[in-house]
Amino acid sequence: MKISAMFLSLLILLSFMPILNPANAEPSVSIETSQTIYHYGEFLSITINVSEVTGDFATTYIIDSSQKKSDFLTFPISQKTSSFPSNFPFDSAIWKPGSYILELEYSGAESSTQFSIQDTGEVAIPFWIKDLAKM
Repeated sequence: MKISAMFLSLLILLSFMPILNPANAEPSVSIETSQTIYHYGEFLSITINVSEVTGDFATTYIIDSSQKKSDFLTFPISQKTSSFPSNFPFDSAIWKPGSYILELEYSGAESSTQFSIQDTGEVAIPFWIKDLAKM
């Protein structure tokens, strides 16, 4: 009787082990920006941290102050920490002053962060005008 009770207890315990296994859990992710407040002429820099590299692509969305959600970046994750500096600075022709939310989706996990753009009145020449000047 004692042996069958111990065997039954062991069987019940072992049946819960796959549920408690952290390998079955989705990875945790975080997204952050180098600053919380940007001005025209400054560059956005994003850092993404993941608890495990799954080989999946990460997708980021940007939500503007009118709650319009747009695809921002999609890229493969090959290491636990990845940084993505912008190639172009913020300019008033594309970016309006206000708050923006960056959302990250990776292997079923999600994270978000917020930043804002403030207009200080300083003039920042858009990158495309600089390119035209070089021609």
